[in-house]
Amino acid sequence: MTFSMWIKVDNFKYNYGLMKHIFSYSESGASQGSPSIYMDSSDNTFVISTYLVNDEIKKIYIHNIPIKRWFHLVMTIAGDIVHIYINGELVSSHAMGAYLKPLPNGKFYFHSKVYPGALPGFGGQISKFEYFRRSLITDDVYTVYREGNISNKKSSKIKRKRSKLIDYEEDEDEDEDDDENYEEYQ
Repeated sequence: MTFSMWIKVDNFKYNYGLMKHIFSYSESGASQGSPSIYMDSSDNTFVISTYLVNDEIKKIYIHNIPIKRWFHLVMTIAGDIVHIYINGELVSSHAMGAYLKPLPNGKFYFHSKVYPGALPGFGGQISKFEYFRRSLITDDVYTVYREGNISNKKSSKIKRKRSKLIDYEEDEDEDEDDDENYEEYQ
């Protein structure tokens, strides 16, 4: 699976001293989903938290996140391997040692939503969130990044399925072999 989004951090000192919830895939709306992305409590570091099938929690730290400008963040998950891309370039790879814990009733939650038990949002914005059911390869990640750049108006050959819903639900009648479908949230 792949999570893709454009992020702009306007003020990393917003809610200084607290972990700032950016995004999570969760069953309850709590900010502790799998995966979850937070901004560190005191600097411009993103913390990506994953809950694994062996009940272990693994965290990935991405330091020196750009401030006051838009950047493209992608997380791909293939088996127990997680790749992190910023602006179309691979910046980090991790062997997690186990698969992510499946969340059959999971939904997407963002900083702008307030749920009991959720950590406070971050001082910034999210745009063009996309979920792909498959792990994109490097060329596809770069294509998604390039298309988000307003200087490039060409569309890609990646098949796209749009939805106006915030909650992702898998359609049981869909062709299982069509792993290029995804949901888009704006």
